Amino acid sequence: MISLKRKALLVLTCAAFGGVLGGCTAVALMKEAGDYIRLGDVNIKEKNYIAADYLAGLTHATVNKRAIIVPEPLMHANNSGMTSPFGYLVTEQIGSRFAQLGYNVQIPDKNNPAAGVDPRKGIALRGTYLPSGGAANISLRLVNRATNQILGAYDYTLPVNGEIAELMEDRPIVFRVQPQQVEHY
Repeated sequence: MISLKRKALLVLTCAAFGGVLGGCTAVALMKEAGDYIRLGDVNIKEKNYIAADYLAGLTHATVNKRAIIVPEPLMHANNSGMTSPFGYLVTEQIGSRFAQLGYNVQIPDKNNPAAGVDPRKGIALRGTYLPSGGAANISLRLVNRATNQILGAYDYTLPVNGEIAELMEDRPIVFRVQPQQVEHY
């Protein structure tokens, strides 16, 4: 068992040399990533970056950095088809961290998710969130869009304060369908 002081030193060392060593942060956090995500002060970006580092370390042998990763908004686990600003924020931050790690990330247009990347190509960053008391349980997955095969998964909990609770208010996803996309029977 690694002491807390040694874990902190390992994380700081890897963070300092992350650009040189490439992926050190992901590998260092992979073993005990859950130990770094604790309830308390809410630094959502830090916790989402840790989740991205863990997923990158977990899938480094199966996900090519040139493959297109498409962050999709997290869906509310109990309300299928519903998301919130929180659902977008989490996957956009994780997508940003993947981009920092050298992956090919393409953020879809929120107003027209059908535009852009072919829905059968690339890797989707998707998942669900479920508010539970003062926390949000998040389930992330990297999914091959052509086969729906899960390439990697990570579950974690984020503390919820008033600001995050407001971001979690569900909103239906509405998007336009171009006339040529509609098939008539």
